[in-house]
Amino acid sequence: MDVRRARRAAHARRLRRFSFLQLEMKRGAREPFDFRCDDPPRTLRELRLMDAPLGSLAGIDQLVGLETLLLSPGSAPSPERPVDLLPLSRLPRLRDVRIVSEGPYESAEQVERSPTVEVSHVDDRRLDRRAT
Repeated sequence: MDVRRARRAAHARRLRRFSFLQLEMKRGAREPFDFRCDDPPRTLRELRLMDAPLGSLAGIDQLVGLETLLLSPGSAPSPERPVDLLPLSRLPRLRDVRIVSEGPYESAEQVERSPTVEVSHVDDRRLDRRAT
């Protein structure tokens, strides 16, 4: 296990009790990252991640309690390496997905088809199934 993965695992263990987490990473992270960890915070219901260099959503499907996700990457994904949103469709409680960044993103339609998703804003795609 490399040092970065070990550190992420240690942080995840500390975050187990959290239901809400907002990370603003304007200065810290420079290398693209993902959500893989050995001990994911399964009680996390809302995650807001701002100004982070998102590499992929690999591992986010381990956050089984996640209901609301707001991602505002520091920069748009590379056209050569679009971010695949398919892992979001495997989150059983996800209701609200907002990605504040131009793509490229793949599998946005899969997220929209998820029966639990009520609100989805990805690129220029908008979905709102909430009762008015």
